Amino acid sequence: RRLRSVQRSRVLLALRVASIGLGVALLLALGTGRLGDQRVTHDIHQSLPMVSAIVVLVALVIATMPARDTQEVGHDERHAVDSISHGPDADLCAPFSRRHDKHYVWSPDGEAFVGYRTVFGVCVAGPGPVGRPASHAPALEAWLGRCSEMGWRPMMIGANDHVRKLALHYPGTTRRRMWSLHFG
Repeated sequence: RRLRSVQRSRVLLALRVASIGLGVALLLALGTGRLGDQRVTHDIHQSLPMVSAIVVLVALVIATMPARDTQEVGHDERHAVDSISHGPDADLCAPFSRRHDKHYVWSPDGEAFVGYRTVFGVCVAGPGPVGRPASHAPALEAWLGRCSEMGWRPMMIGANDHVRKLALHYPGTTRRRMWSLHFG
């Protein structure tokens, strides 16, 4: 539902940009001569198709832009992330999930989270779910659900073997074309 409303608002914004841009271009073309005169100077007349194409291109870019994450990370959530990242269930890469440019998705029991940020429609998570291992699968499921809800392509960096196996065997990852690429 949320993706549809985001897409609807983007399309409406794109239509507004297109109509305003084309209206301005038309007013420039008509306003080059005397008021009410249909004569258009040669330069404006030749640049009108280019201006129109640029306006339509900008409108298309706006309409197809991926949704941005509007979720704010509060002080309490940041404190919970810090405590889990330093807890006994955290692995060596857990501190990377504490960066201030990250957002978080939590498992339903609140014992594990996935830290992510979005870059050009790709939701980059790393190092995978952090916290109690029994809660990794629900946290991963919540993250993949958030990616699906917002129309993002999921990507995980620095995931350990346990997380890679969870991601590969998660229902729907074949449909999402997720795979593991192992270095080292």
